[in-house]
Amino acid sequence: MADWPHHLAVYGPPGAGKTALVREALERGYASRDLEDVGDTYLERSRFLASLEGDGQLVLFGAADLTPEDFPPGTRFVLLAPSPDELVRRVRRRADQRDHKWIEHALQVRREHLLMAEQGVFDLVIREDGPTNVVLDLIAETFVGAAR
Repeated sequence: MADWPHHLAVYGPPGAGKTALVREALERGYASRDLEDVGDTYLERSRFLASLEGDGQLVLFGAADLTPEDFPPGTRFVLLAPSPDELVRRVRRRADQRDHKWIEHALQVRREHLLMAEQGVFDLVIREDGPTNVVLDLIAETFVGAAR
């Protein structure tokens, strides 16, 4: 497996596929964490990130409530931004049957993240609604391939 040159933070609204992407990365043997599984609070997650200073391996994160400034220097940022229609379908399919408020929330977070993208926050924006394995391949091509 190729070495990844950076930590990687994956942003996206609820239903964008962050957790599925972390699972796919783990299945492939990449050092990966879903930050929603690291503590219950912003403080716990930010402390976890602070412990990574100087660690050169890839850690693929679902960014949860963290800002880009919370991540170690050199972190690369990816945005998963599926189409609004696909996002609504994904939120509706969730096992916990999220209601209309969750759909509105997911769409609002998508809009906010796309504004961040316009400001140049993300190194890669993925708008395709493709399978998780294809998305991870695209990320690997972008960051591992670029490091060679």
